[in-house]
Amino acid sequence: MPYQLLDCFDQSIRKSGQALLFYDNQLILLQSDGNTLSQAADKGDVFVAQLTDGAVQKALGFVSPLRRILVAGQGMLSDILINALDDEGKTHARLHLTTFLADETEEKITLATLQAFRGYESAFVSMKRKIGQLGFREEHEFSNMYGRLIPDYRTYDPKPAIGISKDELAFQAANDIIKTYLEVARLNEPGIIADLDTEFLHDYRVSLRKIRSVISLFKGVYSDQQTATLKQAFSDLMSPTGRLRDLDVYLLDRDSYFRLLPDSLHDGLSIMFGVLENERHEQLGILSTHLKDPAYDETMNSLN
Repeated sequence: MPYQLLDCFDQSIRKSGQALLFYDNQLILLQSDGNTLSQAADKGDVFVAQLTDGAVQKALGFVSPLRRILVAGQGMLSDILINALDDEGKTHARLHLTTFLADETEEKITLATLQAFRGYESAFVSMKRKIGQLGFREEHEFSNMYGRLIPDYRTYDPKPAIGISKDELAFQAANDIIKTYLEVARLNEPGIIADLDTEFLHDYRVSLRKIRSVISLFKGVYSDQQTATLKQAFSDLMSPTGRLRDLDVYLLDRDSYFRLLPDSLHDGLSIMFGVLENERHEQLGILSTHLKDPAYDETMNSLN
């Protein structure tokens, strides 16, 4: 059957040492403590708040409510259930083998999950010894599944570490910081255009603001003309994003506005938010067109 390997764009699930999967109308969370949680779901690419109450939904409480869970990779899996039976047909131990085969690659991972039954501990120990002889090893860190099953997997960090040596010139250090955060901004462009969640635009703007701060703080590194040119260039890049971000903030805070006003004013408030949603749709179209413009791409490449 097909499977999907899921995570948010900020990779908070992978970074927690866990892996989230969706298959057979089930969300499966492989936890770093060795436990596996599951709950029924129609699909996996949702916000955590959109999930029904359940074990996985509760365990994903650390995921930002502003981040959508996305399909990071997919492929096909095979599922095999092996029961260790005695002569009377009673199950003494159970082994569940799930093999994940990645799309577009030959890479595969097989997870072996053992289940013990009270009174038959020796059968469990025997089965565990046997799968160990077959090359399986006990694993409590599932983050490596993403790198192994997803072709060209790239980690994302909105606050990347930037190595600066004590002998490095301020000019080079400033250039390194600008280059790094330009790359972070560019990684968020597809998510902004696809409107996956509002944090893509937020991270994009934060990255550009950090670059503008570097230009201001590293005084004397660039000539006055270069400084003015760079400030203007990054100001121009920020300009098309301002109104959309304002609208995102208003709409994300919708519930608090309704709590502030009496019920008699809620109809008018609903009309206002309808107007804001329409404007947001227009602004998203304008920004998406801007980000897909070859002239924009040329500008970003020239600044890198």
